[in-house]
Amino acid sequence: MMELLPKGQQVLIGTIMQLSSSFVGVVGCLYFWLMSKDWTWLMIAACISGIVSMIGVYIMPESPKFLITKRKYEEARVAINWIARFNARDEIFDKKFDREVLDLKAAAKRRDWAL
Repeated sequence: MMELLPKGQQVLIGTIMQLSSSFVGVVGCLYFWLMSKDWTWLMIAACISGIVSMIGVYIMPESPKFLITKRKYEEARVAINWIARFNARDEIFDKKFDREVLDLKAAAKRRDWAL
């Protein structure tokens, strides 16, 4: 998820995610101390959260940054276009990546060298 955020927001969102993770433990303790000894409602909320997370894993595309580092350029273009459609953008990304151009040039040099 962090790779899909602009660089300027990664630290803020990362901090908020860590705080919310810690907050769950605090809320759990307060719940059992002050509110109820019944675990059912807390477990139902946790299960719903887990189900929503699992659905998100299947719907959300792989990070384009990760795909580019693995040299899966076409998959990265598909992921970028999916993200653009999700953000209600009509443009289609079909350009070559900088790293892809460098890889193509290096492959051409190797091919010329082999001849």
